[in-house]
Amino acid sequence: MDTNDNKPHDAERDLNDNTNGAEPFGKKQMNYSQQPQSAQDGQYGYYPPELQRFEPHSKPKRKGKIAAIIVLIILCLTIGGVFTSFVILPVLENIKSNVTLFEKAQIQGNNNAQAQSAEEASPQAEKEALTTDSPNIGGQAPDIDDTGNPIVQIAKEVGPAVVGVTVSVDEMNEDQELFAIESGYGTGIILSHDGYIVTNNHVIARSDSVEITLIDGQTYPASIVGADASTDIAVLKIEASGLVAAAFGDSQTLQVGETVVAIGNPLGSDLAGSVTSGIVSALNREITTNGYSQKYLQTDAAINPGNSGGALVNISGKVIGINTLKSYLAGYDDYGMPIGTEGIGFAIPISTAIPIIEQLMQHGQIERPGIGITCLVDVENSYNPSDAPDGVTVLEVVIGGPADTAGITPNDIITSIDGVEVATVEELTTVIKIHEIGDMIDVTVWREGEEYKSKVEVGDLNDM
Repeated sequence: MDTNDNKPHDAERDLNDNTNGAEPFGKKQMNYSQQPQSAQDGQYGYYPPELQRFEPHSKPKRKGKIAAIIVLIILCLTIGGVFTSFVILPVLENIKSNVTLFEKAQIQGNNNAQAQSAEEASPQAEKEALTTDSPNIGGQAPDIDDTGNPIVQIAKEVGPAVVGVTVSVDEMNEDQELFAIESGYGTGIILSHDGYIVTNNHVIARSDSVEITLIDGQTYPASIVGADASTDIAVLKIEASGLVAAAFGDSQTLQVGETVVAIGNPLGSDLAGSVTSGIVSALNREITTNGYSQKYLQTDAAINPGNSGGALVNISGKVIGINTLKSYLAGYDDYGMPIGTEGIGFAIPISTAIPIIEQLMQHGQIERPGIGITCLVDVENSYNPSDAPDGVTVLEVVIGGPADTAGITPNDIITSIDGVEVATVEELTTVIKIHEIGDMIDVTVWREGEEYKSKVEVGDLNDM
């Protein structure tokens, strides 16, 4: 959906959080009843008088017996205590010790068996292998010693996980034969040991072939697994194994002022593997490029053409961003001369990129819920009368799309969706994004002074 609150803007094609809208399963209340069981009356023993024996005894004899019994009890307790202390307790302690040792040995054996089984079933090349069912990206985090020079260690440890991306286009010579002409150069980050690589979409867009160059100079032809223009992310695959995969961090925990290192190939292959350092200058910079808008990390680490798709790494050696943009022009002076900028680069936060990467690996594209309209907020009343209500004005409708099928037409003003009043494009797209493709949503529109209600089935913008 092309969107703009005050200018053309494709908000419905912004980064999709891809939240699952699955409803919880219903729970059944199970009532369990227990029938009381009536027990039979107990039959207690009865001794008739003729079987009861009473032997007469005198007091002196009773005292003697009692004294003897008491002495016997004391003697038994004394002997029992000694026996318990020196015989029973050591035996029990020994049994307990043996059981504990057995349990430990059993646990250790289980752990060893599991580790051995995992290693036998997953050799290094296969262990990190990715499948379209369960993406597994990222390598082991490097052990960076902050007492030394961490940037030197980062360059050594992370550098091998950064590759060159050369793109070419096919042209035809005078003999009507196709040949490839190099048309661009960028950078990529190795995602897995078996050859998955992430780069920027704009690096490989409109190319006919892609080639990957590793840090040791080896080259491999690459296939495009999936690409997404709105987030500017693409996933490539080369047929290789045993590669050094980058470790990924959490960009959501970043703070302004943290040290970061950029690794990439500025200006082409001649400067491949260049390392620059700087800080995180700002977070959540909203930037619109090529009609698509998303939030970026800002850094003053030097980024130049060719760095696109490269790694922005934190001081622990983990990738926290994908270098993507640089600001070149601040404006023009009084004489019309351009005013350049320095130290203003932007990277896609890795926490934003990972879900996109995983979807591209699984499906080859990003599913984006939409209803098939181009819209904006008509602040200047360029399309609607002055008495029109607040809402989002529809400029265009995709023919055959969900909105068109539901009867929504250009110049309609969407005032609410799913019962939520909307006054901005962002409010409209936020409601749409939380739905899954195929969901039905209620849309209220204002048209020439009348209010209309319609049900719209959410579709996939990739199909519109």
